[in-house]
Amino acid sequence: MKQVGFHVGGNHDAAAERQGPHGQYLVIPHIESTPLTQERSDARTCVVDESLGENENEEDLVLVQCNTCLDGEERLHQVIAERGKGDGIDVRVRCETCSSVHVVELRPPRALKVPITLSDGAESHTDSISVDDDEIIAVGDEFEHDEQRWEIRRIESSTHDLIEAPAGEIRRLWAVRTDIVRIKVTYTKGETSTSEIWTVEPETVFTADATIETPRGLWMLRAIHTGRGRRLRGSEPAYMIRRIFLHALSRRR
Repeated sequence: MKQVGFHVGGNHDAAAERQGPHGQYLVIPHIESTPLTQERSDARTCVVDESLGENENEEDLVLVQCNTCLDGEERLHQVIAERGKGDGIDVRVRCETCSSVHVVELRPPRALKVPITLSDGAESHTDSISVDDDEIIAVGDEFEHDEQRWEIRRIESSTHDLIEAPAGEIRRLWAVRTDIVRIKVTYTKGETSTSEIWTVEPETVFTADATIETPRGLWMLRAIHTGRGRRLRGSEPAYMIRRIFLHALSRRR
């Protein structure tokens, strides 16, 4: 999951009292202390010698890509020297396979501002999010901000839409809010029908052919409309529902 921070205002209260559990979600990680990455090559560096001081005379070993070995694979290298440079370090290493010496440049990822369109029900607005330039963002990724969840629905490049891409190749993101859903509600009493919108948690369950507490009192939930049609029996979670139909309760004589 990947998490980024930006402000989206407003709190929403569910119109229905019946609350469901929160579903699991992915978030785009926002790393406060960013790990070092290699600029000169795509190699990732990790310490192989984990003896924790059992043999203090052993030289440090790292696993990085060797630019001299023909296959270009990662190889064990001895660390010869390190020197700080800017926010990162330059590490001089010797390949254990071919004995070539080269410098590995380790730098923190560069932060980018990516434009994003955020849709919350019928309302949308534009903003920007901060992500690392090498961060891979995919359709379906979820991120959290200010106790609200959002899901990436579209990724635009300069030429076409993508399923996933590094942040540096993205022109604009589109996301929708996922920690709440808005359900259209139709009240019918006799020949009169009125409508309103309820804001509820995605896992809130509604059951057809059952009484339900509403802002207008007790009503009969006559039918549930999903993308697959109407249901006169059974239950559906809020995130699957497009509209519910309520009928006034019959008065008993």
